Amino acid sequence: MKALAQLGLKVNGEIPLDILLSENFNGSLYGMTQEESAKVRALRQVVTQYNKAHSSDKSQPVTDSQKAADLVYGMLRDLAHEEVWVAYLTSANTVISVEMVFKGSVDNVLISPRVILAKALSLDATNIILYHNHPSGSVMPSPSDIKMTANLKKACSLLEVNLIDHLIISKEECYSFADEASFKIRK
Repeated sequence: MKALAQLGLKVNGEIPLDILLSENFNGSLYGMTQEESAKVRALRQVVTQYNKAHSSDKSQPVTDSQKAADLVYGMLRDLAHEEVWVAYLTSANTVISVEMVFKGSVDNVLISPRVILAKALSLDATNIILYHNHPSGSVMPSPSDIKMTANLKKACSLLEVNLIDHLIISKEECYSFADEASFKIRK
């Protein structure tokens, strides 16, 4: 990774980001010195603090599309590739979990309703919010975004899980399928 090299970290091979930023990361397994491992721990703390500062309070109910966007905006706004995230909610719309479920390319990501719904059922979530980002900056849904949303909504209804919104996020704005409108992200 170029970013690691810029921090003075020499890494043999690619380290998946989720492993690199995990609590149990062992740099020596990847040929890192103790000093480099300390830099990784510091990086993990910075990322954690950043995400906390750019995420809303998950104990409060999600009552509108702006609050829904606030849950993941900090994680999705600057990505150069598409990711799909899901907020799993209670019947009162409080957050059980917010997770990345799929990672794609610069302009495409495939999703599986089966994976999303299996997790919803395992968490006893009754409501979900689907998110994905558009690195291009345009938040207008593509025909495939519209079709995928309709297919997921149909699959959800069969299992008594409500898809309450699908948000498309870019650097400055968001599109809400529930509102059928785009809005500027509140900073």
